[in-house]
Amino acid sequence: MAKLSDIVKSARVRGIAGEQAVTIVAMEWHGDTILTVTYKTDDGALGDTMVYDFDADRLEVENARPWSFDVDANDVRFVSEAYRIGLAHLFDPYLAVRTSSIEPLPHQISAVYQEMLPKLPLRYVLADDPGAGKTIMTGLLIKEMIARGDLKRCLIVAPGNLVEQWQDELYRKFGLSFRILTNDVLEASASGNVFDRLYEDWATLERFQRTRGVLRLMASVIHELWMNQDPSPMIMPGSFPLDMPNVRDELTRYLDDNWNGVVDLEIDGKQSLPYRNDSENPRYGANLASRRVARAIMLGSAPDVNGQTASGIERAHIRLGTVQPGENISVFNDALSTFQFRSSFLYSDAAGNRYWYDTRPTLRKVEEDRAQQYKDSDAIYEIETRLKKQRNAEPFSGRHICPASSLDVPDEDSLRIVVLPPAQSHRGNTKDSLALKMADEILGQRGTAPRTYKNMVVFAAADASYVSQLIAEAKRFLAWTSIREDHESLNLDVVQTRETEQNVRRSDESLDVKIDEAYSWLLTPAIDLAAGSMGLRWDVEHVSGSGEGIIAKMGKRLLTTQAAIKQWALALLKMELDRLLWRDKNHIQIKQLWNYLCSYCYLPRLAVYGVLEDAISRGFATEEYFGIAAGYSDGRYLELTLGEGRLNINQSDLLVKPGIARAQITAEQEAASISAAAMPREDILSHVDIADTGTSHEESPYQNKPARDESQESVSSTPKPDKTIFMMTAKLDNTRVNRNIQNILEEIVGQLQLIDDVDVELTLNVKAKATGGIPVSIIRAVSENCSTLGIGDFRFD
Repeated sequence: MAKLSDIVKSARVRGIAGEQAVTIVAMEWHGDTILTVTYKTDDGALGDTMVYDFDADRLEVENARPWSFDVDANDVRFVSEAYRIGLAHLFDPYLAVRTSSIEPLPHQISAVYQEMLPKLPLRYVLADDPGAGKTIMTGLLIKEMIARGDLKRCLIVAPGNLVEQWQDELYRKFGLSFRILTNDVLEASASGNVFDRLYEDWATLERFQRTRGVLRLMASVIHELWMNQDPSPMIMPGSFPLDMPNVRDELTRYLDDNWNGVVDLEIDGKQSLPYRNDSENPRYGANLASRRVARAIMLGSAPDVNGQTASGIERAHIRLGTVQPGENISVFNDALSTFQFRSSFLYSDAAGNRYWYDTRPTLRKVEEDRAQQYKDSDAIYEIETRLKKQRNAEPFSGRHICPASSLDVPDEDSLRIVVLPPAQSHRGNTKDSLALKMADEILGQRGTAPRTYKNMVVFAAADASYVSQLIAEAKRFLAWTSIREDHESLNLDVVQTRETEQNVRRSDESLDVKIDEAYSWLLTPAIDLAAGSMGLRWDVEHVSGSGEGIIAKMGKRLLTTQAAIKQWALALLKMELDRLLWRDKNHIQIKQLWNYLCSYCYLPRLAVYGVLEDAISRGFATEEYFGIAAGYSDGRYLELTLGEGRLNINQSDLLVKPGIARAQITAEQEAASISAAAMPREDILSHVDIADTGTSHEESPYQNKPARDESQESVSSTPKPDKTIFMMTAKLDNTRVNRNIQNILEEIVGQLQLIDDVDVELTLNVKAKATGGIPVSIIRAVSENCSTLGIGDFRFD
């Protein structure tokens, strides 16, 4: 088992992509418990996935070499220095002598260094004649054992009248500080004793007899171990078979009745959490690691006389009470970390160093109970609320989150993405998933009307295998949030309040990450004409990744696969025109072309109208692709150009096949040449003047007259204007009002505004005649709209 912190760049890890080892390429943390890793397999394939802290039991980090140099250098130096100091006695066999303020006698050196130290570990009763130097020998022995790391605590039993003398000499001569143990010290101790105890904690129970209780319990334990032929070399707290009735009853008889349920559910037995943990993980089950750890914590943190837990048992003591010689300590550490996360009655301190059981449920148990009380609809509402906060991203002009019906998705000629509700999910190669059914419904119609712009809608759906996890995580977040809100009624202390805040934040981050990860299916409608079918099919792509938002990652995939186009090649536009759009006709209106692209799923999907407009504008510079005309009337194209630039493009303009455009332009040029050749000389001169070709009379190739005075010519040829007012009335086509008005503004009003000191006034006259009468509702609506627009001159007759 590996911790998430062990996963680093370039590490080799098993368990991420099956049993094969992969190389970590990149990684990104999401809080403290979630990690996104990008990995590469041995065959060079790349992949990415999310790893959670509870996945750590299936991960294994390989070491490419028996050692590595990736730890902090200061830590290495600290450890090596400590190790060097611990081996000081090897460089100086008489370390204690040289570091003490004494001059030992030979028999004292012999007793300590030749008889006592070589025979460790043994327990000694140091006895000698008065004045032989027992204090000196004791100090030397203690100091040498401390230097070797063999001594942590020591009890010296000395004659009562010499206790203070021993304390003083050991301090002055050896620098050893001892405290005199008296009855006052014992009574002032919080536990009744200054030493750590395991079984003696049980002696504080009111009905537990110190000697008989221990003997009865040990007799039951030894009997069960003998009957089960337990091969363990030592009997430890973790060896106690609490799943056996006689052992469990002997233990729980001294405890409150509530402990029976705790033992059955949380400590030992086939229904207990450690038993399930061992069954689910063969690595733990081989050594009964979870059950043995739970037993050690139970026995090492026995409740006091009030039925409440003691301060707990340290991790080091848990290992001492659990691990047998030859067993791997990390297995038991991992087992503790795994089932602690799932336990409902196992507590730990803020540092995670001490553990104890209690009959009161933990906050995790409260969270689980509250989470079960929430309905799936509550969780889905929370998920949809978060989905609606998703920001729009290119190339989409709009996003529609969790629509209730097809009426909520507008039918417009701009690219839009629909994020389906989590209940309408998709799974793998399923052809009739709930997501596809809802996408079919929305694409087919808007409300009761058929949808026109079908090629402008794509869909994002959640993976069906993630929906249950999403709902569970949403319930967990709601539960932790409710605990935070009820912290006063639950009487939470400071540590529990901090734990609640951490869990709310962790669950909030986890839910956002899971939502991004769950929405991994991109559904785009398509029609394959090459297959000879006009039937609609769905292109379904799996889009992995998280952290950038659902809409952003779907948009990137559309642009990457050219399912949505931001810049269209001119050759591809010409290809589509020749293939389908003007195959049987000589021209196509730009507005109609855009409608075709937005409506039919066998055509390319452009992100916005500007993509088409940009492609058309790039075609003006060449005669290869198409000509452009303002209209078509009486068998000819109006304002037709080919290979010439234009200032703007109107959707009412026509794209003309280049051959047709070239033929008309050539014919018009030839007709103009013939007309000019047949025209009399005087008419040609008059025509040139009227047309204002830019050639003066003196420069005209049609004249042989001498040059005239330019000033006199200017005065004589510029008549005085006698027209000062222009008025016009035009009847507009109801179906082409915008184009008609635009043409009038450009061709007529634009010319008039070139006159100095001109005052142009535009009015719009509307006359509607209804033979059957105008309904009252229409009269009311039109009157209100006129008032809103500031139109005061209107009436109904």
